[in-house]
Amino acid sequence: MADNDIPQSRLLQLPGELRNGIYEYAREDDTVGVHVARSLNSTGTTPMTRTQPWFLGLTQTCRAIRKEFRPVYMEHTVFSMRLLGAYTFIAAYVPSHVEVFCGNVLINFDYGLSLLETNILPLLQIMRRFSRLSVRANCSNTGFREDLDNLLNARAGGWFDEDVLTKVVRITVKKRAPCIAITWDIKCADTKSELYLPRDATLSTRRMWHAACFEWLSEKGLVMNELAVLFRPVWSSEGRDP
Repeated sequence: MADNDIPQSRLLQLPGELRNGIYEYAREDDTVGVHVARSLNSTGTTPMTRTQPWFLGLTQTCRAIRKEFRPVYMEHTVFSMRLLGAYTFIAAYVPSHVEVFCGNVLINFDYGLSLLETNILPLLQIMRRFSRLSVRANCSNTGFREDLDNLLNARAGGWFDEDVLTKVVRITVKKRAPCIAITWDIKCADTKSELYLPRDATLSTRRMWHAACFEWLSEKGLVMNELAVLFRPVWSSEGRDP
């Protein structure tokens, strides 16, 4: 089929000013709820993103419309989702090949938190790459929300790459009624590190190590007054110890 035989979108046939007016109209004024469902296919279970918004589908149409509409839509729309849903959403809607991306994500920590640990360090690394991707916490407990926002905003600090990514293996979050627990898995095998801890450390030395970890966080502005903050030493190169 020749190029001139390929059906053209009627939207793209409209004048540019009229298309821009349609894109402005299609912006979502209210917060958009997003949840992740799982559907069965021939290969097993596959995560799928389901949403409530009317016009999100326009961001996934042809390349020309996507290029015109997605920046407008993503910059002005706030998407609300649970923590695990954020990974699927970002993988689906945040382009991996671009350097600049605007977006607004609201993570609801009141629902969907597991008693099992969820590593949020990869999410912080994604946020670090896109400085204009805003990710905020939504939680009914004001103290928890402020602490979680403090953690989510940590990636904006210039020390993040040098300090956190070199000293931290994982940052996990889990439900620990009536609180939320944040656990930092810290590399502690390097004798030159300020967070060094020998495997055979005494109880007193371990207590001093935990105090040093708290001081290290405090120096970075990561003071958490309401969350249950824990530190776990990691000696193995793979990042996991028995």
